Amino acid sequence: NAAGPVRALLAEIQVEKGKSPGKHGNDRILTRTLSVAFDGRNEAGIFLPDGRYTYTLSGSLLKIKDKGDKDDDDDKDDKDDKNKGGKDKDKDGKNKGDKDDDKKKDEKKEKIEAVSNTLSGSFLLDATPPIISNLAPADGSLLNFKRPILSAVFSDAGSGTNPATVVIKIDGQDVTAQATVTATGFTLTPASNLREGFRTLTVSVSDLAGNPSATATSRFGIIPSTPVVDAPVSPTAALDILLTGRAGPGVSVSVEGAAAPASVQAGNDGTFAAPLNLQRNKLNRLFVFAIADGTLKSAPAIVEVIQDLQPPFIFI
Repeated sequence: NAAGPVRALLAEIQVEKGKSPGKHGNDRILTRTLSVAFDGRNEAGIFLPDGRYTYTLSGSLLKIKDKGDKDDDDDKDDKDDKNKGGKDKDKDGKNKGDKDDDKKKDEKKEKIEAVSNTLSGSFLLDATPPIISNLAPADGSLLNFKRPILSAVFSDAGSGTNPATVVIKIDGQDVTAQATVTATGFTLTPASNLREGFRTLTVSVSDLAGNPSATATSRFGIIPSTPVVDAPVSPTAALDILLTGRAGPGVSVSVEGAAAPASVQAGNDGTFAAPLNLQRNKLNRLFVFAIADGTLKSAPAIVEVIQDLQPPFIFI
């Protein structure tokens, strides 16, 4: 399988010399590995479309003689010239054979001594990347659960996807090892709860020809859980109280319904403590929200606190 604009075909062929022993000795079989460059174009210089193509390879044993060298045929010609006794001369008194020898010395001689076996085969030209579809959770979705099933579908019209190249990340952290991956897709259930707020899922894969896909991305939201609020003292004569409880790690906790709204941030362990100024001499119905990434708001926890500064009346 091959991909991209430039590839090479590698093949091993054998060249068998003729059955007549030459001056180098007995017959020999030469084995050579040929590397044939292929740039994905046809003879007209046009890139070929994806598909399967056949090829044929063969080689020749070419004997090249430098000027001044003689083979057996040259020796025979020399003997014939000598037997002529110099009868064939030109007007300068030189044998014509000598002039032919001078001409031969200025040239290189090429001779095909043997032709190799022929190898045929085929290769798949695939320059089209795979496609990732049906990424879940969908981009922009809001979820009320913290361990959603993540998944996607892979497709490739050429060589097929390579599962070993799949990379899955949540907020930049590689979680591929947690997934079940095949050539047609993946599924993954996070090993632990995802952090509340917006999360970013990215997935990439290459095909068997080495073409990388475009990175598929989904940004989805994990809606914060409703805070758990410790029951305050009620009724109370205090105007200022400290409302405590637990929410998601690092989220903002907003309290509405007191004399003024209040907002604090939960710690890494999720605990929070919100100082409140109560409305005087009345029932304070408090709405406590967890807010992640500034916009994802939980359902409220509702707490009632009676603030009472009025002394009792005594009737006689």
